Amino acid sequence: MKTVFSRYLILGGGAAGFRAAGEIRARDRAGTIRILSRENGLPCKRPLLSKAALRQLRTDQLQLHDTGWPERMDITLTGGTEIRALCPEDKTVLTDDGIFRYEKCIYALGGSNFVPPFPGVEKQGVFTVRTENDVREIKKAALCAQVAVVIGGGVVGLETALVLKAYGLRVTVLEALPRLMPRLLDEDTSRRVGSILPGIDIFTGVTVSALVGEDRVEAVELADGRRFPCGLAVISCGQRANLSPAQSAGIACGRGVTVNEKMETSAKDVWACGDCAEWNGVNAALWTQALAEGRVAGANAAGGDERLKVLDTSLILHGEGGSLFALGDLGCDPQKEYVVQTRETALRRFSIHDREVWAVEKRVFSQGRPVGACILGNLTNMEAMRREILGEAGK
Repeated sequence: MKTVFSRYLILGGGAAGFRAAGEIRARDRAGTIRILSRENGLPCKRPLLSKAALRQLRTDQLQLHDTGWPERMDITLTGGTEIRALCPEDKTVLTDDGIFRYEKCIYALGGSNFVPPFPGVEKQGVFTVRTENDVREIKKAALCAQVAVVIGGGVVGLETALVLKAYGLRVTVLEALPRLMPRLLDEDTSRRVGSILPGIDIFTGVTVSALVGEDRVEAVELADGRRFPCGLAVISCGQRANLSPAQSAGIACGRGVTVNEKMETSAKDVWACGDCAEWNGVNAALWTQALAEGRVAGANAAGGDERLKVLDTSLILHGEGGSLFALGDLGCDPQKEYVVQTRETALRRFSIHDREVWAVEKRVFSQGRPVGACILGNLTNMEAMRREILGEAGK
């Protein structure tokens, strides 16, 4: 079995891994950099997949870098590679293609969509949203369908529902929790979110029992016996970090690989970043997390002294009836005491089509400092709110 040495070995070809590679090259012009990726090709801008890709899906708009970027940066990309084992003591990584030795390693293996074991998930017409190909297949199915069911009422599920509706389908969203995004939004804001999603049927506190049909999905069935007929179903129930190689190597893990503010893991000369990493107990699996952590991990692997000061976990959802911005703790921890400031505005602007501009703004304080903020409606004050919560480090 062949053995290949690289000074920097990056496990994972997603946004975090590529950002780390770029940061390394900016600091070390000579060191060899190799990225081992399960996928063939370059990473895509994943947030765009669930927004407007059904109508206009152009590969060049989705790609994080152009195809010539690795060669220009003198970075070797080895695709179609499965990581079998990581051995920090020997500084080696075992794959089906051989053994890769390293001086510095960045663990950026990302995550995978969590698909609950519903009976019938293997049927045709059942999808998740994570890759460009996923979106292409959903688009094909949407051309032949009139009704869609989205299982999961998080931001990706709701964005997908909005796009499917814009594509001309009748859409139902099924959420197992009592309200939409209860871990992110306070009860009042969660209840109001429905106002920006006109024409989409939303059912919360429901339990999916099966996806039924012959070879193709024909309906989603609930535990209480209700059935929602559909021509396609999209499952959006979150993601799980890819931890197996790290766990087998004895690296400390929680919901993700545990890292400090430098993105260092419990193993010497191994950093972690992106969807597979957990910092301060948080594994948000967000695009902003991948880029921020990839920057810090790459810089420090190349000898820098960068620290992640704050993580922007804000979400933005644009609906037909308005928009949603939310960041931080909106009063969801029963162990804390909160003070909430709410301001509602309804202004009229002169325009060709005169219409109300409305917003509900909330600022949440705990122990005398701002810990969270959200806006429902017009997002004019979004950046000011973001600076209030994140401070100078969040710019």
